[in-house]
Amino acid sequence: MPLPADLATVGTVAWLDLTTPDVDVAASFYAHLLGWRLESADTPVGRYVVGSVGAGPVAGMMAPEAAGGPAPAWVPFFGVADAADALERAGDLGATALQPPTQVPSGARIAVVADPAGAVVGLIEPSGGPAPARGVTGAVAWVEIQTRDPAASEAFYTVLMGWTAGPPADGYRVFERAGEPVAGLLAMPAAVPAEVPSYWLAYFGVADLDRACARVGELGGTVLVPVTTVSGMPFAVAEDPAGATFGLLHASP
Repeated sequence: MPLPADLATVGTVAWLDLTTPDVDVAASFYAHLLGWRLESADTPVGRYVVGSVGAGPVAGMMAPEAAGGPAPAWVPFFGVADAADALERAGDLGATALQPPTQVPSGARIAVVADPAGAVVGLIEPSGGPAPARGVTGAVAWVEIQTRDPAASEAFYTVLMGWTAGPPADGYRVFERAGEPVAGLLAMPAAVPAEVPSYWLAYFGVADLDRACARVGELGGTVLVPVTTVSGMPFAVAEDPAGATFGLLHASP
């Protein structure tokens, strides 16, 4: 899995991966919705597709290694100084290891855990590859954990990542690192079915939220939360044709 590791500060989002049953369908969906340029590579565990914008790579997509694998989902990878050490510390903090430290073709080392609230999250030890695009249309604009145990999630990430949690505002907390916002935390909304576990939600930047929501439907996806404004921030939530959930936020071109 040739993840392009970046030089971002440890403790911030360094990459996103999508697990999906049909990589071609997913790649076409996000390329048309977000304007990604696609590059494909064959790896020992299957074909891996990277979506990029002009400012750099954004995310990768691949199918599960075996039938009956994990449900379609986006997983954020946060930068860590040492993947093996971070995995051990995550375990000490109540996480469950899902993938041990693994060297990928780019040179980065990754590990994957389920945090104490059940949300799947990746840990990546950067190797100096190209930094992912940020702050532009088509790139990752924000990530947040929607959790069924806010106290456990807050405790886990503040210790593991060195984050601080700001005061709640409308039930929402913002994690910061060195004074900069890096992620959000929200108690799982009551409208979400009880069988849905805690999960990380990635938001992608678009120039026109209404148009992007229309395109989601045209491309075979479903808008779950139409354009809504909370605390002055308009957003939408959707799922792709395979059922992976993602968010949309306004971003400058």
